[in-house]
Amino acid sequence: MAQKRTNAIPIQVEPMGRHDLLVAYPLMRLKTPSMTPGDWMRTARILTRENENPTQGGLLARYEGARAPCGLAIYRRETKRGGKTRLIVNSIIVATCGASWPVVHAIAAESVRVAARLGCVETEYHIAAQDMAMAFEFHAAGIADEIVVLQKNHKPMEQPFS
Repeated sequence: MAQKRTNAIPIQVEPMGRHDLLVAYPLMRLKTPSMTPGDWMRTARILTRENENPTQGGLLARYEGARAPCGLAIYRRETKRGGKTRLIVNSIIVATCGASWPVVHAIAAESVRVAARLGCVETEYHIAAQDMAMAFEFHAAGIADEIVVLQKNHKPMEQPFS
């Protein structure tokens, strides 16, 4: 039987450090075009603050040997009622010429390790409506047990259900 041949370049995912702030900025601009370099630096310094009990941070994905990242995830740890903690991955941003799923999968795998390190009992991924295919990939790959998408953005003074 012939083996499946793959030319995939390995993807490495590591915590975002202070030395990564400038190279991560273009990825954040993909999600938030209005974000200025100053806004990003203030936000990123908080995300990369080193302390004994981190509650938020970032993960950067890179193709092996590359300096520039191809993926960025922003997360925070939150304690639910009853004292259970969960890791919430607010943003996953990918910029690659190839398929984005391998980058997302690598970020998701590392986020599970981060959750375990932080004592979280679950991980929650926030995925934009235009990325619903990604949500189904998460479910199909066993990364997410369920998919829940309920959100309504209201305009000022909008009357619900009118």
